[in-house]
Amino acid sequence: MQIDEILIEAKENGNVPYRKWITLSPRTDLLNEISTGAGDNSVKWRKIIDLIGSPPSQFSGDAFWRVTSQFMAQNKVIQPTYKHHKGNDRVIQVDYLYELSEDHEYRIEISSYTPPDIDSNTEASFQNQRKLEIKSSSNEILFAKEDLISLRQYMSEIVEIRTEKIRGFFGKEVNLFINTVNGHQERIIGPKLRMKVFVKKNLFETIVGIIFFLLGTIMLFLSDKIFPNDPISAFWSQVIGVVCSFLGGYLLYRSIDINFGRRL
Repeated sequence: MQIDEILIEAKENGNVPYRKWITLSPRTDLLNEISTGAGDNSVKWRKIIDLIGSPPSQFSGDAFWRVTSQFMAQNKVIQPTYKHHKGNDRVIQVDYLYELSEDHEYRIEISSYTPPDIDSNTEASFQNQRKLEIKSSSNEILFAKEDLISLRQYMSEIVEIRTEKIRGFFGKEVNLFINTVNGHQERIIGPKLRMKVFVKKNLFETIVGIIFFLLGTIMLFLSDKIFPNDPISAFWSQVIGVVCSFLGGYLLYRSIDINFGRRL
């Protein structure tokens, strides 16, 4: 295995990574193969975990998982946009943001893996203690339909994400957190991932909703003045006004608004 050839000297010297580990190797060809994911990437990932996730490594018993497919909608992967922050004429930080549409459903795929001998080498069953907790910084904008997933020895789980209709005229930014917690959700015991999301407004729906809502309001309140001597026309004008207000409220809020916010 390529990773063994790169790390063989470090393993023989007993150098096991903790928070940060820097080492040198002349085998750049093998490193490039690993970095580009040539071959079966999932198999390589599991082999690496077998190596660093078993005793006597200090990573033994940790939760190993990854987001294998980021936000997807109708089998289309949403690619993040990147923003480069510069200082002293050089890039000092790269930030990212996923742009999602309001009132839509998305899904992400999470895979987990634990070395098969982990329970026989530890006092407690870590597989039964670990869970993935999926939280949003604002459930009114974005939320996960299933917010707690039990980690098994090997799994691939589809998490459904829902964006809500945003009130107002501008999109909003929200964070999606994926935390590793113990079985009682008392504390975070492993990796924590933050995914920055911007939920954007549907501009077409917003404009059409405003037009319908204003038209319906005008017809409701001014029907008697527009048709002072024609009660039948005034009545139908009010009916059309109610329908327009309904359509406008639905397009703007996904609810029924009539007469400036009197909700039905």
